[in-house]
Amino acid sequence: MRRNIARILPAVVCLALPAAGSESHAKLGISAAVLPRTDIRIDMPQRLVVTAADLKRGRLPPQSLRVSAWSNAPHGLEITLQAPVGFFASVHVEGPGVDATLPGEGGAFAWRWQERPGFDAPASVDLKLTARLLPGTPTGSFDWPVSVAGRALDQ
Repeated sequence: MRRNIARILPAVVCLALPAAGSESHAKLGISAAVLPRTDIRIDMPQRLVVTAADLKRGRLPPQSLRVSAWSNAPHGLEITLQAPVGFFASVHVEGPGVDATLPGEGGAFAWRWQERPGFDAPASVDLKLTARLLPGTPTGSFDWPVSVAGRALDQ
């Protein structure tokens, strides 16, 4: 971008100077492409506890997840969850504008902005994840097994 400005500036200066006492006019068009940028922060539990009561019910109690995004993208985020194979039968995600059931190993869903964020104030959504457990899932306390990522939606 700076190289282009360095190339254009001498031409603009020459156009602005009067030519040997005469007057000249010129139109100059300038355009810029702003690349999409999205920064996200995800607040999620540190641990996942699976009890015998959870196994009997066949599902975990809802787990909270908060996604915050600072972005110039106009449409929203595609959020991807990835879970270990053989742990969950499915994962249901609920929140404002989000209602998706994903396979046990994860998948992607769209979160469309209610209000478009900026870089001074993020858009945030609080989600609840409810996982159905596969038979044979071990009980215990585990490091949080679900990874979460996001990227700007194209449309």
